[in-house]
Amino acid sequence: MEEKLARIPFTAEEEQTIFSMARWMRFMAVLGILAGLFMIFAVVLGVGLLAAGRELGTASPKWAEVQKFLDAAGPGLYFLLAVALLAAAVILWQNFALYHAGEYFALVARTDAADVDYLAHGLDKLRTFFKVQVMVVVVTVVVAFGTALAVAAVTRHAQ
Repeated sequence: MEEKLARIPFTAEEEQTIFSMARWMRFMAVLGILAGLFMIFAVVLGVGLLAAGRELGTASPKWAEVQKFLDAAGPGLYFLLAVALLAAAVILWQNFALYHAGEYFALVARTDAADVDYLAHGLDKLRTFFKVQVMVVVVTVVVAFGTALAVAAVTRHAQ
């Protein structure tokens, strides 16, 4: 079994600051996790509504227009739902990392047995959180740039 690394001599005020930061990290992570779960719920609801809309379109003439819209949208709607599901998974991954980082930082503040070890684990989880954040920003910029190019091409071609 590997030996836990030693205590860091933090003052009581420093430990309180670390504990407060850890509490905020866990609070923000819980909000993010709830947002990710809500996105998953919305995707599941969206898939259910798509299936119901297609089925109701054949059963009722009032719903025939809904079915026409769904047929016109085609696989694009399913692609958007898949992207939303992927985004929800990334949000959950990022916020679970933040929550675990907060747990490790809380252990730094509450215990005196292995501060360096807990600090190293907490920083590793924060590194994961920020790597995911950078990945999200890069993907967002690429999608925005690609969308801008596509819109420019369509508007130039339409003139």
